Amino acid sequence: MDSPNSLSGPDRVLVANSCPLTRKWIEATLAVGVDGCVTELVSDGVDLLIRLAEHGPYSLVVTSASLPGISGSQVLAMARTAGLHTPFVLTSVVADSSLRGLVARAAPATLVEDPLDTVALRSAARAMLAQARPPSIGVEWHKAFASLGAPMPSAVNG
Repeated sequence: MDSPNSLSGPDRVLVANSCPLTRKWIEATLAVGVDGCVTELVSDGVDLLIRLAEHGPYSLVVTSASLPGISGSQVLAMARTAGLHTPFVLTSVVADSSLRGLVARAAPATLVEDPLDTVALRSAARAMLAQARPPSIGVEWHKAFASLGAPMPSAVNG
């Protein structure tokens, strides 16, 4: 399967979940179900936001909607406000109308309800990667995240 970013290397997937076992399960599930993806793991919303700002762009973000610090749903909203179009897969035990509305407005994004299911997670990840636009790397992207208070990567600072 060709990745949407095949010209620039393997798909980079950022996984954020507060539970170490769940993070590892998601990593293993994606390794088997999404050809050639490389995953990076974080445990909270602050680290998720910093990773997006300093190490992006990513092909996909898989995050729990409720993370310690800044929630995954807040990071999704911030990313869209900043003009970042990286696809998101949000996972949640409680998929209320507010969360469903956010996901609907924040395309490309989808929701997978907990308890997580291997087939559902792989299917959602594949669908989001298929929709992915090639990420733009540039000063404008970094400026957008800087406006949210995220530090500028040293490569952009000079």
